[in-house]
Order: sequence, then structure tokens, then C-alpha cells
Amino acid sequence: MSLTTRLSAYFLTALALVLLGFSLVLFLLVRHHLMDQTNQRLELAMQTIIAAVEVHADDVEWEPLERHITLGEDPSEDQVRWLVHDDKGRLIDCSLNLEFDRRTGSVRDGNASAADASGSLEGWRILGRRLRAGRFDPEPVDEEIAVDPRPGRVGLPSDRTYRGPALTIRVGLPWHPVAASLRQLAWTLLGVSAGIWGVGALLSRRVCRRAIRPVVEMASCAKTLRGDQPGQLLPVASTGDEVEDLGHSFNDLLTRLQEVLQQQQRFAGDASHQLRTPLTAVLGQVEVALRQERSPEEYQRVLQIVRRRAGEMRQMVELLLFLARMPARSEPPDTRVVNLADWLEEHRRRWEEHPRAGDISWPRLDADTDWEVRTQPALLGQLIDNLLDNACKYSEASAPIRVEIERAQFGVTLTVSDEGWGIPSADLPHICDPFYRSSEARRLGRPGVGLGLTVVQRIAAVLGAELRMDSKPGQGSRFSVSLPAFRDPTRMARHASEKQQACPRFSSNAI
Repeated sequence: MSLTTRLSAYFLTALALVLLGFSLVLFLLVRHHLMDQTNQRLELAMQTIIAAVEVHADDVEWEPLERHITLGEDPSEDQVRWLVHDDKGRLIDCSLNLEFDRRTGSVRDGNASAADASGSLEGWRILGRRLRAGRFDPEPVDEEIAVDPRPGRVGLPSDRTYRGPALTIRVGLPWHPVAASLRQLAWTLLGVSAGIWGVGALLSRRVCRRAIRPVVEMASCAKTLRGDQPGQLLPVASTGDEVEDLGHSFNDLLTRLQEVLQQQQRFAGDASHQLRTPLTAVLGQVEVALRQERSPEEYQRVLQIVRRRAGEMRQMVELLLFLARMPARSEPPDTRVVNLADWLEEHRRRWEEHPRAGDISWPRLDADTDWEVRTQPALLGQLIDNLLDNACKYSEASAPIRVEIERAQFGVTLTVSDEGWGIPSADLPHICDPFYRSSEARRLGRPGVGLGLTVVQRIAAVLGAELRMDSKPGQGSRFSVSLPAFRDPTRMARHASEKQQACPRFSSNAI
């Protein structure tokens, strides 16, 4: 099923439910209004007839000749009819239109005869009240009407006056005109709803197809995109909605992927170039040594060159494998809480055999102070080693190298600084790029492959740390790594309690 068909089906289903609900609510409201209007007409007619009855303490008097009632003279089928019965159920009087209906035997809706052979009024809305002697409040009665069941008999006495203990009055309205109006309303609502739904069905596919046209264009263009062609992006229509946001987000993703692809291509090219250089030097030295017989000293020199170049290649391969195994923003799987005071003292012992060990100054940390961080010890050691190796490489022998640790607002900052040659400001933005080496480093002929600071930046990202660099030519370099501190709620509460006990507050009456 296509997206256009699915959206059209959802739209038409929702439209059908809305039209059905609207029609049903409108029909019920109109029906309630018509019923309420009918009840009000019946109640008003009942009050008019009751006003023509005299209720005494001993009897109830009905005199239609003295109190002429005009209600019910119109024979139209939507007019009120009324009947008056005595206390024994005999018909005393009725409206002129009802008398006309009884004489003519007219049946307007099949069951609406005013007095049929069964003796009841079917298809009518009837309201009944009973008046008793000595009671001035009418009593409600049921709708059953007892009439003369013999056909052809009107059943009205010649003298319509009455004086007796009780009277029963009933007024009625035929319901079939209202029912006919309701049926007409129902068919009208059904027709209008069907017409609106049909128009919606005709226009829904066109509207949906027009609405999702930007998505269709992006989908068709995405099928033609190739990963090896940089600069290709999806067409984004200026719709100002979520579709435009999706297009821009997808293009941003494509741009980042193309940048990553280009970086990988440059990385592979730089790695092959860097590996080719020592291999070429090794093969050249070996070929020169094999051209003729050499002295043992010459072979020793060639082997030393080969060993040095092989060591460079080994270092480069290890760094490349390290970068390949460690994603740029992954979470290390085995982080744990490390006390930097103990860890740094242990790590310092590893550098005691280094030729520049005497130039490196390590911080003296108080073991009682909280220097705990959550980190990965092996990666943190690799980061420190690369920064120290970089400081030793680009500074003269006997130049001081300092390792410092200080508290920051949200953690601990570890700094390695030297007083070497420094890095030009133009090279600082690229100093962490793979295989990048500044022109000053190449001029000085310092050994290296340009991956040390790349590894430092990658490790800092993995550890959730922030790497900052500050360097000035001729004054040295300073690399700072901000590590997030580990907050132990139990220990923090204990330290706060000890601090409060050591420094108690003065009371108001202390002197």
C-alpha cells in the first residue's frame, strides 16, 4: 500500500466518523427540540381547557356553551385535539377538528385515527389530567381513552354540559408530522454527509499526493545518491514544516557522512604514505648492502637503520590499530572509580627509567583529600604517556616538564606543560588531525608520525573529558584535560558532618 493510499484511507475514515457524529448529534438535538416543543404545546392547550372548567367543593362543572373554546377548531393535521370524559369514562365533549375526523373517518398516517375501533389513539402525543370535586390541582392520568367501539358512532351526547364528581381531560397532537420531518432530516443529513464524503474521496488522493510530493522527490533522489560522490544532497522544498526539517536533517547527516568518508580516505592515503616512507628506506638500505660485500661495521649500521625504521613502523601500526579499535564517541566498557593520588604515584614509577625522568615534576597530592574520578585507568595512562612523550620530544633536554592536577568546578583538571619550542597559532586547529605535523617539527627533524595528539583527543572524547591546548612559539605548550569528578553521596554527607563538627557554629549566648 502506497503512502498516498494510506493517508487517503486515514483521512476518509476520520471524515466518515466526523460526519456520522455530527449528523447523529444534530438529529438528536432536533428531535429533542421538536419533542420539547410538542410537550409545551400540549401543556399550553391543557391549561386553556382547564381554565374553562369550574371546580366546586361538591362537583365539577363543564359548560362549553357558556365558555366557548376556540382551541381545536382548525382541522389541520398538525393542530391540537382534545377530549373530555366524565368520571365513568363516557365521552362528554371533544374538539371540532377531532369530531370532524370521527365523522369523516380520516386516517392521516395509518394509525392516527382520533377514535378507532380499538378505543385508543396510536401515533399521537397525548397529555391527560383529571379534575375532582374539592381539589383544584389536576391529577395526571394515562393515555388510554375509552370510546364507543361501535363503528359509525361518534359517541357524543346531545347535551354536552356536565356536572359531576370528576372530569378527565386529554389533549393530543399527531406525531406523524414530526416523525415525517425527522425522517426527512435524517435522509437530508445522510445525503449531505454522503456528498461531502464523496467529494473528500475524490479530492483526498490529489491533496495527499500534493502534500507528500517533497517526500516522494527526496525518496527518488535518495535512490540515485552514491556514497563515493561528495556534494550530493537531497532537494528540500521550502514548506516550513516537518518535511523541510527532515530534509535538512538528512542533508546534514549526508554532509557528516561525506566528511567522515573523506577523512577516512585521507587517513588511508596518509597512512599508506607514512608506511611507505620507512619501507622505502629499509628496502633501499638493504639493496645497497647487498650490491657488494660489506664490512661487519657496515652491516651493523644497515641493521641499526632497519631496526629504527621497523620500530617506527611498529609504533605507527600500533597507533593505527588503537585508533581503529576505539570509536570516536563510545563509552569505555570497564570504567571504575580511581583515586588520582594513588594512581598518579603508581604511574610515576613507570617513568623512572625514562631518560628525561629527572626533568618531569609530578604533583604531591594529599591522600586524605577526595581526588576520585570515574575513568578507565589504561586509557588515562595512554593519554598521560602521549602528552609526556610529546613534551619530551619537542623540548630540549633538561627543560622542565610539569604534571599538575587542580580542582575544577565540576571535576578535576590534569595538565601537562613544557617549555619547549611551542606550536604556531596557525597549526593549533590541525594539531590533532591524523598524521599532521607542523612545519617546525619537520624542520627540526623530530621523530614522529603525527598520531600522538590524535590518540589523546580520541581518548579524551571516550572518557567524557575536555581537551584544551595553549601554546606559544618559543615559550612552550600546555595541554589540559578536564575529567568529571565522582560524587559519592555517602562520602559527601560524611565530609559535611565532619566539617560541621570541626567548625561548630557560635550560639547566641556564647561569649
